[in-house]
Amino acid sequence: MWGFKQKPVVVPLSKKLTLQLGKEYGLSNEAAGVLRMMEEHGNYVGRKVTFFRVFDPATVEAAGVHPHQFRDLDACMVPHRGHIENDGEIVLY
Repeated sequence: MWGFKQKPVVVPLSKKLTLQLGKEYGLSNEAAGVLRMMEEHGNYVGRKVTFFRVFDPATVEAAGVHPHQFRDLDACMVPHRGHIENDGEIVLY
């Protein structure tokens, strides 16, 4: 469980998210292997969920951005985003 002040962390994509991106967008395991994501807990339509943003670290670094907060990643740097429901269902936007 996340504490109130806990900050987002950059992590590799989960296996489940990698599979979902492959299924919906044809993303290969190799391509997914270089991507990273940040998560942030929040509410979606009154439900507690975990929002995520997927990004390529090389692209973000080339733009001079060093993501420390979820909002550091703007839309042009995030090819995939969505949320994870409490039951583990992944919803891509």
